[in-house]
Amino acid sequence: MIYTVEQLNSDMHKQVDSLAELRKNKGADYANQEDTFSDLRSPFLGERYCLMRIIQKCMRAINLLDKEPACKDEKLGAEFGDIINFAHYAPILYEQGKE
Repeated sequence: MIYTVEQLNSDMHKQVDSLAELRKNKGADYANQEDTFSDLRSPFLGERYCLMRIIQKCMRAINLLDKEPACKDEKLGAEFGDIINFAHYAPILYEQGKE
């Protein structure tokens, strides 16, 4: 199968849009309205926590690739989305911590 740069760009734009919705929904669950990173702002969390969560999400994704989940609400796509979002959060929190 040939996959063009245009197709890749289109697919990535679709992902960015769906990840924005995931971030918004999870932000409403985990953070407060004034600070979307309120649940991550702590000396014990921040970018290190994001990296730890990426590892956990990667391990969960590997498990979902290897076997059907017992809990049908758990979706592989959601794990990929969380990995990408945490990968975006980590450098932002790192830069904010340097300020």
